[in-house]
Amino acid sequence: MDGAEHVFDILNRWAALSDDELARLADETALINIRRVAEMLTDISPRTIEPTEANFATIVREMHDLWRRGSRGLGEAIIKSTEYQRKGDLVAARKVHEVFMSSCPSEFYRTIARYQLSKIVTPEIR
Repeated sequence: MDGAEHVFDILNRWAALSDDELARLADETALINIRRVAEMLTDISPRTIEPTEANFATIVREMHDLWRRGSRGLGEAIIKSTEYQRKGDLVAARKVHEVFMSSCPSEFYRTIARYQLSKIVTPEIR
C-alpha cells in the first residue's frame, strides 16, 4: 500500500458521524469516495447510485451496513471452512464458501471467497 487512506477506512470514520456532520462533508471528493465504495460493495451499476449532498448520509449508512455484514459473513465463512479443513472434510469446507458466494451481494467479498475456495483442492478437482 502507498499509505493512502483506504475508502473503507474513510467509510468507517464517516459512519461514526451524525447525519448533519455527514451532510457538511459531502463535497466532490466525498461523493467520489462513496461512489467507489458503492462500486466495490454492490453489483449495482455505478450510474445507478448517484450520491448527492441530500442522500450522502443515507448512502454512507447503507454502505457501512453492507461492509459490516460482508466482513462479518466472510470472516465467519473463513473460520467455518477452516474448521472443516482441519477435520479433513474438504467438500464441506468448499461448500461453506460456495454458499457464502451465492448469498453475498458484494463482488468484493465474493472475490475474496473465490480466492479462499481456490486454495481448497479436493481429489475430484485435481
